[in-house]
Amino acid sequence: MEAMKRFVVALLLVVGLTGLATAEPDGLARALDRQQQDMQRQQSQVQQTTEAQRQQLQQQQDQALRLQLLQPPRPLSCTKVGSTVFCQ
Repeated sequence: MEAMKRFVVALLLVVGLTGLATAEPDGLARALDRQQQDMQRQQSQVQQTTEAQRQQLQQQQDQALRLQLLQPPRPLSCTKVGSTVFCQ
């Protein structure tokens, strides 16, 4: 969500810079270069954030699994209904 907000802000800035760039020679090319750099920077930030979230989720899953493995097993309870046995 944060990355999307940054992207919109960058896009608005580029649109504004493009208007200014037409008033000077080579300004449009510089504005486009800045836009490309901004987009690359944002993409890198999104990738870093995504990787950090992935690592955090992996750690949480590992902790949950460790807790499950440390708990004593629950006794198996079975119930016979007619000729069928149901176990939990």
